[in-house]
Amino acid sequence: QQALIPSLRLTRYGADEAIQTPGSVPKRMTFIVSGRVRLIARGEDGALVTVRTLEEGDFLGSSTLTREPVTGGAYALDEVTVLQIERADVEELVARKPLLLQEIGRTIEERNADVRRALAAAALS
Repeated sequence: QQALIPSLRLTRYGADEAIQTPGSVPKRMTFIVSGRVRLIARGEDGALVTVRTLEEGDFLGSSTLTREPVTGGAYALDEVTVLQIERADVEELVARKPLLLQEIGRTIEERNADVRRALAAAALS
């Protein structure tokens, strides 16, 4: 943890400000320090669908390691403070902690499943 301190960046977002846009490839992992973040996806009809709400301790940008575009977007619900770690630093960390890489992979799969469920539910209503 101490080795990461020089490469950490604290960032603030205001209510309704975009933190992550659909289709983008994250350049860093983003950990929520305070506030709430809404994860959204765009339905086939173009409508925005809420997938879930993230809070303190949750994170975004796990696909920075796979360099895959994110399926959903993320917007601040209120004032949000995040801690950001650049891709290279995350890569170095998971090289030393393989279990962390497994956890991040599991999170990517869960988030993609959440998006599919939210879009399917929206299509039925």
